[in-house]
Amino acid sequence: MRHCLRLVGLLGLLASNGPATGEETGSAIFRGTQASDRAATIAGVPQAGLRCSGCHGRDASGTVAGSATIPPVDGRRLREPALARPAYDAALFARALRDGLRSNGRPLALAMPRYAFDDAQLDVLWRFLSQIETDERRGVEAGRVRFAVAARPGNREEAEALRLSLERAWGALGSPDVNGRRAEFVSILADPSSGAFDDVFAVLGSEPGTAFGTELLDALVAQGIPVVGPAHLPSRDRERLPDVVWLTPGESAVADFISRNADALREGGDRAERRAASARDLAAILALPQADLADTSLIVSIFAVETPSDLQRLAEAPAETLLVRPASPFTSRDDLADLLARIVRDGLAESGRDLTRTRFLKAVARATFGMRSPSAGGGDGPTSSTDVDVIRLRPAGR
Repeated sequence: MRHCLRLVGLLGLLASNGPATGEETGSAIFRGTQASDRAATIAGVPQAGLRCSGCHGRDASGTVAGSATIPPVDGRRLREPALARPAYDAALFARALRDGLRSNGRPLALAMPRYAFDDAQLDVLWRFLSQIETDERRGVEAGRVRFAVAARPGNREEAEALRLSLERAWGALGSPDVNGRRAEFVSILADPSSGAFDDVFAVLGSEPGTAFGTELLDALVAQGIPVVGPAHLPSRDRERLPDVVWLTPGESAVADFISRNADALREGGDRAERRAASARDLAAILALPQADLADTSLIVSIFAVETPSDLQRLAEAPAETLLVRPASPFTSRDDLADLLARIVRDGLAESGRDLTRTRFLKAVARATFGMRSPSAGGGDGPTSSTDVDVIRLRPAGR
């Protein structure tokens, strides 16, 4: 167990992961990774939080839900005539989403949402679906797959050092050709809008949101570029960052640690104890009068903290606050590079010769690295480390 007092660093981490900003992309609309003011209804009932990829699949190839078969909606197949319907064009596609009518004019199933998209959203979504099959294979060539380490002003040397560590780790694995392809590792100095990542299959790196920077991370996610790296962000970011593969213990590991160690963590056995494992728990605690928190030990999971102001209010409370978060399982850059290299090798092997970003993400979720991506099925899998950081925030005057 590790102990530290890094309040400023935590405030910076939380502050760096706000909602995505900027022009909405087709990928972001399809996968729901950016906030939008669009409204959706199913059978006339308003719906919130719907994302196209939730039913049609991350790669728009269609899915099966129970007895229902959800059709593919990639541009190639939409533009091809199918049984009992003519081909779609941009205008018929817009009518389908807004009015729920097929290309032949017949109603779509009631379960298909009707969206209040504006013309600009429909345009970028149609163009995105028209090239999604190409996007899914960006960075993939006959004999290689290109992975990037993100470098930006201020961390270029760090990025290059990680790239070199990845090269060494790949060599230690025998520099394998996986399904006839080798992994190529490059470091790219880029701003989010430069297009420098257009020929990259996935991005590898140290902690998202800090080493990458919020703007770059949001841009990568909005473009649908998978990101693999260690992170312990609040749960609110999981929906916003579905293509980021977390490599640290999750909520269940922290909750288990708290339940087993609560008595040992408190400095005074006679102090009243309150625990916050969720945002709702924390909101209830922060709503209490200050007098009710005096001479109290608050044991709070990092996953319960949703905004920097929550953390600031905890720091100002008249209680001893113990903030528990996962510690990084990596003791060195080489440890991280070793794990990332194994993820790349096993993910490529599991994906097969017909390699796409979606197949790679699914393969990484299925593989056993001792850790698991929350976005690949929810919940927490086994972790490679149960180490935690316990940040003790003392009340004023103590």
